[in-house]
Amino acid sequence: MDPKTAFWRRVREEDEFGEFVRETRLRSKRYVVKPNWISPHPGNFTDAEILAWLLRSLDGEKVVVEGYSCNRNDGTKSITPKNDRANWSWIKEQDALFLETTGIRKVLDESDASYVNITEEVWQGRTVSPENIKKIVEAKYTSVRREELYTYVPSLLYDMRGSTLISFARIKGVRSSFPSLSLKNMFGLIPDPARHRWHGRKDSELPQSIVDINKVYSALFHVVGVNEGIRSAVYSDQNGRYETPWGRYDLVENLGLVVFGDKLVDLDAVTCGLIGVEPDTVSYLRLASEAFGKWDKKEVAEALSNHSALISHL
Repeated sequence: MDPKTAFWRRVREEDEFGEFVRETRLRSKRYVVKPNWISPHPGNFTDAEILAWLLRSLDGEKVVVEGYSCNRNDGTKSITPKNDRANWSWIKEQDALFLETTGIRKVLDESDASYVNITEEVWQGRTVSPENIKKIVEAKYTSVRREELYTYVPSLLYDMRGSTLISFARIKGVRSSFPSLSLKNMFGLIPDPARHRWHGRKDSELPQSIVDINKVYSALFHVVGVNEGIRSAVYSDQNGRYETPWGRYDLVENLGLVVFGDKLVDLDAVTCGLIGVEPDTVSYLRLASEAFGKWDKKEVAEALSNHSALISHL
């Protein structure tokens, strides 16, 4: 396999998924897995079953990493940038409840994978010198817009640098202008539970924030990605069955789609094609291509030619 090529498969069962992972030829003594746990709404988090498939397919030490989310709770409190620290204990309890009720805690325990919550690490002050992170990042990329990001790398993760980090993203945003895929998934490594200031007014700063957090972790790790919509994928629908604070939506059920890429830009561009999105219309993807390199247009065109068969009923 060309390491710069994103490829996709239709997957329904664990043995098919295991074969898919073998095709990626991933080899590492340690894996850091970043799932997608934005909220408990259907389709908005990496299912316990699918996470278990990935963890069982990897040979080596496994660490699952995620930050707190202002939406990953029972909805009885509204978490904002002004009150998040005051509600620290409640957020922590809600995170534990989420892991338990979704079955993810059982998966973590049975797989011997450890769980590192990046918000906990940063709020507890267990981080690396920002001067050190700045030096590493800027040796490879242009500087980030907000150097505050250099203060957010936990010592536990820094000690794993050079390992393979897998952005394990749910496919959200079928036929939308702002799909959430592997690059966007890494945004969850900014430790603020309520990331409003990283979005900016009308999301004007979100593309840069996404690119910058990817610069930080791409400088420290060998970052690859898997975009999955095995059981379902999200698409916006004002008459959809499900409602979140950010709008109504529905699901493409049993999509059975999984996509791998050794470069997140290529991965997301090809995935965009498969879900009926022209990658040039996605603002953060255009910006990411300036930092990490342009995607292969031929591969994207091929993916676009396949999307109608994948989501023909929408």
